[in-house]
Amino acid sequence: MKIIKSSGFTLIEIMVVLGIAAAIGALGLGFGLSSIARNICQTQLDLVYSALFEARTKAITLGEMGESIMVDFEELDLVDGFSVTSEPREIIFTKTEIGVRSENSEIQLHGPTNGPTCENQIKLNNVGAIL
Repeated sequence: MKIIKSSGFTLIEIMVVLGIAAAIGALGLGFGLSSIARNICQTQLDLVYSALFEARTKAITLGEMGESIMVDFEELDLVDGFSVTSEPREIIFTKTEIGVRSENSEIQLHGPTNGPTCENQIKLNNVGAIL
């Protein structure tokens, strides 16, 4: 009687290797999705900062003394579900003799309820500096 030695892998060996590969893949997917969510939040926050800097720059360079430039958060091209709230509601930069003035303000970026959680806050002081 001849004993035939086969080369290859058993079904159990293949299943163990596939199980390990699936576990590693699931971990990588979780980290990738959280990274994407953080990037979406940061992009939306950058849009808000851009709107503030643009209004402040306009007040400095284009405005007449005492003229005000208002930031309109409604015109921002935010991803669906994101919103911006501010206290006071209207953020206004006013040109003065020594630069730009604004009210003390707090601006918050809110993420969608079923998406990434983004609770970022921006503060402005009364000289228009973005903190």
